[in-house]
Amino acid sequence: VDCTSDKATCDKFGVGGFPTLKIFRNGEVAQDYDGPREADGIVKYMRGQAGPSAKELTSLADYEKFLN
Repeated sequence: VDCTSDKATCDKFGVGGFPTLKIFRNGEVAQDYDGPREADGIVKYMRGQAGPSAKELTSLADYEKFLN
């Protein structure tokens, strides 16, 4: 969000400094990022938050659990 043009959103989520990263889950703030401020550190952290890109389902029970 560009806080110079969308101040209301920044105020709503308490953005005061830049860069500010917030982790959202299901539309709600889950946590604030407070890790390294260089690109490598941010990328590593965000990849960890995203989790694996695929999940192997090896049985019908795994499939049904995944769907639920």
